[in-house]
Amino acid sequence: MPAATCSGGPPYFTLGVRKAARPVFCTPIRSTHSRTGGYSARHRPQARKPKTPLPYFEPMYVCSALRPALEKTRLSSTNKTTLREIGIRFNRSLYLSQDKQSVIKAEGNADATASGSSFETTSQLIRFMRNNVALETTARGRPLTDVILLHLASTLQNQAWRVELIPEFPVGAAFKTKSSDRSFSGLVDYVLVRVPPGNFFEFLHRNPIEALSISQEIYAPVTSIIIGAKKNNLVGAIPHAAIMAASYCKQQEVSVLRGCITSGEQWMLFIYRSLDGLEKNSDIGEFQFTKQFSLGKDLHNLAFVVGVLGDMANNALNYNQKYFSYLPE
Repeated sequence: MPAATCSGGPPYFTLGVRKAARPVFCTPIRSTHSRTGGYSARHRPQARKPKTPLPYFEPMYVCSALRPALEKTRLSSTNKTTLREIGIRFNRSLYLSQDKQSVIKAEGNADATASGSSFETTSQLIRFMRNNVALETTARGRPLTDVILLHLASTLQNQAWRVELIPEFPVGAAFKTKSSDRSFSGLVDYVLVRVPPGNFFEFLHRNPIEALSISQEIYAPVTSIIIGAKKNNLVGAIPHAAIMAASYCKQQEVSVLRGCITSGEQWMLFIYRSLDGLEKNSDIGEFQFTKQFSLGKDLHNLAFVVGVLGDMANNALNYNQKYFSYLPE
């Protein structure tokens, strides 16, 4: 009977095969002898597996140098240098007319509709949160902002208009620079949308992202952006707000947008205007903002803040100011 000899185990062994059999091999092992002189079951010869051919990949003949690089940047990581590279100029050129402050407070004191919260109820909620929410946490301003914005929405809503408050709305847009194209994306803390009642408002309430993506095909809704700043660093959030406003304008195809930066206690209003086609220079937009307005320890400025927010929402896409004036640069 023919025999096949396999090496690798001390000293050797023979395995009988019948006719043409599949070749076998044994794995070298240390100390494979048992006390009886045989081999254990786990060291028996194994059939050699056929080699699997490597997958074939089609070569790609695309030169990366011919494709413009798209640098992706988060909205929260922008700074003043980023604004200059893109071509957004920014300055504090919005100043409040002193004779308009009492008018603004009178409008802010107006109570909401029957379904909304009254001014006194809003004031009590703010005082309660001031006494029961930790001071040093970053998220402290979020509950304060929620209460004020909900009160604002209830005052703006009537039979002719419906107001939707959308938290954490995603925005993104690409801008060209001298070196490369840059893409910005991130979340806006709040978007306030004011639209007439009807089927579109119901659709906006159920699916705000999809509704705003097709809103320009129906009509341009009056929108305003509100973002939150970390603690009281409103000035440090200006580049973030400017890029966010520019991205939102490009995404929604609008040329003017109003909004504000807030920590809950401090509020700073801004307006962004696209300069595409308006000027011959390379700047794509301008971002103008006000000084900071505080609620005050006794909330003496709460009515003023609600009043200017209401004006901002009613004229979100209008560059002309009712209570503020533009100063030359």
